[in-house]
Parts: sequence; structure tokens; C-alpha cells
Amino acid sequence: MLLKASFLTVGILFLSGIKAGQDGVYNHVTCAHDHVKMGCFNNQRHIFKDVLATTLQDYPEGYIGQKADWNNFSKHLQTLVCKCKDIAVKKGYKYFAIGNYEICYGAKDAAAFEDFLKKSKGHVSKQCLMGQWYEECKTSDTDLCAGEVESMYIYEMRRAMPTQPTSVNGGYSQWTDWSSCDATCGEGQQVRERTCTNPPPSRGGRDCEQLGASSEIKKCNLKPCGDVVSKNKLFKKIEKIHKSYSFTFEIMPTGTISGWSNIVHAYDKSGNCCGYGQRIPALFMFSKSTRLHITNSVNGNGNHIVNEHIPMGKFTNVTVQQVERSDGSYLYSVYFNERRIASTVNNKPQEFNNVQLYASDKWYNPSKVILRYFNFQSPLPKQFFKPQQGYVRQSIPVIDKSYEVSFKVKPNKQYYGNYKGILSISNTKVKDGVSGFRIPGVFIKDKAVLHIFNDVNGDPNRAVSKSIPYNEMTYVKIKQVLTEFGLYKYTVSLDDHVIYETFNTKPKRFEGNVLLTCDKIHQGADVLIEDFHLATPVVEHDVYEIARNQYIKTIPIIQKAYRFTMEIKPLGVRHGWTNIFHATSNAGNCCGYGSRIPAFFLFSGSTRLHMCNAVNGRGNFYIDRTIPMNKFTKVDLQQVLESGEYRYSIFFNNVEVYTIVNKKPQVFKHVNVYFGDRFYTPSNALIRNFHFENLSA
Repeated sequence: MLLKASFLTVGILFLSGIKAGQDGVYNHVTCAHDHVKMGCFNNQRHIFKDVLATTLQDYPEGYIGQKADWNNFSKHLQTLVCKCKDIAVKKGYKYFAIGNYEICYGAKDAAAFEDFLKKSKGHVSKQCLMGQWYEECKTSDTDLCAGEVESMYIYEMRRAMPTQPTSVNGGYSQWTDWSSCDATCGEGQQVRERTCTNPPPSRGGRDCEQLGASSEIKKCNLKPCGDVVSKNKLFKKIEKIHKSYSFTFEIMPTGTISGWSNIVHAYDKSGNCCGYGQRIPALFMFSKSTRLHITNSVNGNGNHIVNEHIPMGKFTNVTVQQVERSDGSYLYSVYFNERRIASTVNNKPQEFNNVQLYASDKWYNPSKVILRYFNFQSPLPKQFFKPQQGYVRQSIPVIDKSYEVSFKVKPNKQYYGNYKGILSISNTKVKDGVSGFRIPGVFIKDKAVLHIFNDVNGDPNRAVSKSIPYNEMTYVKIKQVLTEFGLYKYTVSLDDHVIYETFNTKPKRFEGNVLLTCDKIHQGADVLIEDFHLATPVVEHDVYEIARNQYIKTIPIIQKAYRFTMEIKPLGVRHGWTNIFHATSNAGNCCGYGSRIPAFFLFSGSTRLHMCNAVNGRGNFYIDRTIPMNKFTKVDLQQVLESGEYRYSIFFNNVEVYTIVNKKPQVFKHVNVYFGDRFYTPSNALIRNFHFENLSA
């Protein structure tokens, strides 16, 4: 269960005239007036970085053991300041500040604040309060003051620093032995540690951080997990490749190497390149890249090339195929995740016998990839057909909100009279006239007029019509994709010319569908169909709609210094906690160290963002901030090494909104990323421009 934030919207309470009290007993304290009030300023968190004392449990390193006493604001401030001053003295801080009503910050760098004072014109604020009744603060008054949400009241310490005995700086013990490898396959790690006990720091002496790290990590390489390619490894013997064939792999890059590297290489002639049959096909990676280099024997060229990037840490379905078309020619195509990225007519198709498939070959270093779900088929069924009434050509388990249907159609006659069926994707659970019966349904009528019906904007039979030429192939594409506006654009194109487009405000996901070469109601048209292809879902513009259990990628390792960036746009609110983003190394919801690294949620009925991460030993350390509706907010979450400490920070639109030192940074491995996890209802929101990187320590 998500933990509820303890932030208090004081402004709302003031407007309602209600005093915000907490039930319970308060242990208020008093102390000497050994400080000077300096004034109310706009937030200076870049200087006052450290939380010294607070009544907010969100900051365990500074929590004073009790919540704010809103019924007695004066005593609340007195207690907070006294606790804060004690810590400031121990740390040797000259300046401290009260902000957000209940947080005391310290400025470790006094010189930076003094330099700020010289240039502070324009940074002075009136958003500070004092006294029992939350009056506007007066610097001349002896009452203590506190800054509101975007301000802080700053004080200077005047307490004499106690005389300390001679300090003893800490020293490290000897290293422990290396631990056993933490993985049973793949790339693991071993750890050794040392402690700051030789001697331990005392009487204000320095700890061991300046002497180097207290732990060291080294990699341990074990037996690979899954099918990892290796040099000169025979993967499969293929007796014959016919003129029509299909190779399918799922490929996940796990790293890059310098120079060309090989993934798979099939050939019927000994030799690397470039005879006809020496690469049928061969897949390589560019140097220091995940750009895939796909070569094959096409049109007399033994090294026909297609280049395209695939993502790191995520499986991509790659299909290399050649199919016979209705005119007897052969179409060579490459697909990524069922979407065609390249195609050409192969005018010199050929059969190859006694083919050997290697993963990888003997001429190049093996690529850092994992292969799975290899499938080879040859020959392929003919990829052209004539419509038959009620004939089910294939099952389609899911049509997502985004999809692309494409095919070529050639009318064999000039006049058709009433509607004749060409093809139809139909949900098996519904009848004619009901949503999902045609998604889409394609017909021809009269003088070769093409009619395309689809489920758009609540109309189960939204129609688009256009004449097409007789006895010629026309390329038809019906597409619906999510745009950065949060709307799905529905488009119909003929020969790559858009003839209709609109925003579908009521997109749907259909489960349990079939492809019919003609529905059961109409007669099949005298046409020829070829190159039918369906891709779903389809991602364009790097924009994602949040969906439950929507896996995006696997990050092999998150180092102690890292950065996540993304843009988030709420489109509406929902009841109860909803999830936007969840990265996890242990597949759990909460609250183990690594179950949320990070995870973003929205509060019930709100656009208040709940940002959780593994910080300071807490697996569900969270910060809450509100983001605007119907507008993209850039969220930049990073942890960087500064002066021997790992500082965890959050930025909205390049402005820092929170920062803290993470005293327990950790390396996480095999982190799965979801845009909508399986535990919560998905938020009504979009994500775009997602990026992750490990930072140099």
C-alpha cells in the first residue's frame, strides 16, 4: 500500500478558517536566544541543502520525533529552531533557515550564502509567518519566523562553539575477502568491504569517506543466460532455402563492442562475403552501437544491406523474409516487431541447399546480444489471395488502440454493382452494426469504388470511399497512432497519399479477432489481394499511453550515479492510486530496496505526482509535487557523485524541486521498466522522450 504524504496545504486551511492541529502530546522545548534574524528570502535550496531538523517524517535523517503543532505555531517554531541549532553547532554551521513551515535547513558553505547576501536584491520575500496566529513576519520582532512553501526565513548562529578535545580521524580496516558471485548465469558481481574502525572517528574527527570507497565491486562472468552468441558456433543446419522463406529472431543487445560484430550468419558457400549465397542472411552490429546491419543475397548482390537501430536491453522481433507475389515476382522485406522497415522486389531469387546457420560466425567477434524464439520457414504459403465469403485466413488475438493494416488490391473488373467483400478484421464476440465488427472492413462497389468501414468516434461503420484504378495494384494503408496531444489519429492512405484523417476520441482495444477474406454477409469481390500486413500496437513520436503491465525494456545495470528523464502529461484523473512509471529489480510492488527505482504514481482524483525511490535505506522514499493537467512536464531524476557523496535530486522543467544526500546508494541489476505496472490502475497520462543513462562517478 502506498504511504500517504504528510504534506499539509496550509494555504487551504487558512482560507477555511480552521486551525490545523495534530492529535497527540507534544514535547516542546526552549533554548537560549543565541541567533540573529536575517530576513525572509525566496527559496535558496542550492545553498541550504541539508535538512537538519523537521517535523516531517519524509526526512528520516532530520525527523525530530513529533509532528508539527499547528494549534500552537509559536511553540512549534521554538522547538524546531532549538533542535536545529543543536545540530548546526555540532556540524559547525553558521547559518540555518526555516522553510515549508516545518523544515530547518543548514548551509554548509557559509561563504556561498554570504556571497548571495551581497547580491540578494530581488530575492527578498514577504511569504514568511510568525506567532500564534500566523501573522506576517517582522524582522524587528523577537518572535521566530518560518518561510512558506517557496520561501525560507534565514538565521545566523551567534552561539559560541564549544571547545572540543583533540579530534581523531577515522581509518579503514583491512579489506574482507571477495564475496561469492551474486548471479548463477550471465554477468554477476562480487563485493569486498572495509569498515571505518581503524581507528573509528571520534571527538569530531573526519570519517573515512575522503580515504576512498568502503566497498569495491568487480564483475564475475559465468555461464551465459539464454542463447548468447559465441564465435564459430553452429546454430542450425538447413537442408534447403526455397525462393520464399522467413527467418525470425528475437534479439536483445546487452552491450556494444568496438568494431564490427556478428550475430548470425547463414551461408551455403564457404566464405565471408560477398558471393551470392555467402550471406543468406547475415546480421551484424555496427561498432559501439546497437545499429543492426542486415545483409542478404538480393538482385544479384551477395551483400544487399538494410541498416536500422534496435534498442538496448529490450527484445526486438526481427523477421527477414521473401514472399511470392501474384505476378510471380518475389518481394524481399525486413520487419521489426511486425512493422516493415525495408522491402524491394528481388528479380534474382534463388534456392540454396545445405545451408549452415552460425551464431556467430568465425570471421568477426560475437555481438553482445541474447537470441530467443528462432523460427525458420521455407517455402512460405503464397502471400496473395482472392476473397472468399466467410473464409477465416488467420486469428488475431489483439487489435490495440494503435495499429497499422496494409495491403495491395487489384480489381479484376470495372463494375461490381452492390457491395462485394475484400477483407474484414472482425471481433468474434459481436454482430453486424456493433462496435468491433469491422476493424476495418473493406469492400468494393459500383465502378471500382473502394469503401473502408471502421470503428471511429463511436460509429462502428465510419465510412471512407474512393475510386481505384481497374486492373492495377493500389497500396492501401489504414493506420491509427497515438500523438503527442494524447489523441489517436486515424488515417486512410491510398498509394501513400492520405485521403482521410481524423482524431478518434473513442479508441478501443479489441481481443479475440479474426481476419476474414470476406465477411459472412457479402459475396467475395473479384479482386486480387497481396502483401497483407498487420502491426499492433504501433508507437510513433516516442509517445506512450499508460497501460497496465506495459513492459518497455530491461536495463542491465543501474549504477550508483544515474539519470532518468521523461516528459509526463496528465490527461485526466482517476479514483484511487494510479501508476505512471515503475522500474523494479525484484518484480515486487513495495517496499524492498530495489522494488521502486523509481516509481511514479498519481494521487486519487489529482495530478499530484508521488515519486518513490530507494534512498537512505528506505525502499519507498517518496516526494510529492503537483504537475499541470494537459501539459507535458519534464521530470529529471538523477543521482550524482559530489564531493564524495551521492546526491539524489529531482528537477521539473530543469528547475530543482528536491535534493538530498543518499547515504545508502546501491547498484541494481536487471531492472525492468514499465509504463504502467501490474499492481495499480494505469494513470490517464502520456509519457514521451523517455531516457535512462548511467553517469560517470
